[in-house]
Formats: sequence, C-alpha cells, structure tokens
Amino acid sequence: MKSCRTGLPGMDEAEHLALVALRFLAADAHSWSGFEAISGIRPDMVQQMAGERGFLAGVLDYLLSDDSLLLSFSGNAGLAPQDIVNARHALAGESAHMTGSI
Repeated sequence: MKSCRTGLPGMDEAEHLALVALRFLAADAHSWSGFEAISGIRPDMVQQMAGERGFLAGVLDYLLSDDSLLLSFSGNAGLAPQDIVNARHALAGESAHMTGSI
C-alpha cells in the first residue's frame, strides 16, 4: 500500500501510524536504545505514554531524524516517507496548508 497523500491523515490514522512506528522501534534493540537515549523513555513507561499525542509525535520525530531508519520503517510499512511527515503534522495539530513536502 504505497501512499502519499497531499492532505493530512485523520487523528486516529496518525495515532495508529505512530503506534506501528513504536512497535517497529521496539522490535530492534539498536533502534530502541537510540530512541530511549534521546527520549529518556524507559520500556516500563511506554504503556502509560502511548496514548499521549505528544509522545506519539516524538516517536515520529525520532524516525524523521534518521533517514535510514525512516526509509526502513516506511518501506516495511508500505508507506511513503511523506506519510510519516503528514502524520507528524496531524499529531501536532497543524493544518494541511501549513505543511510542505520533504
């Protein structure tokens, strides 16, 4: 499912994508340790924070900060990198006209 929409996804879709990304990070020890080091989030804190939009936006920020990780995740998920950007903007409450493309 290659997707790259011009508009932003709905909040539910953006949250779902961020949770998929979180599982992707957690499945790889190297990726998780990098996320943990940057965010300060320990594994025992994830369940509590997984419902917070700011945390989910941070997960996508982490993916967006590393091109190889972003491409690995987007390829694995069958998404275009722009879909991750759009979901990040949606979680931040930004409107479609405020976003640009990567």
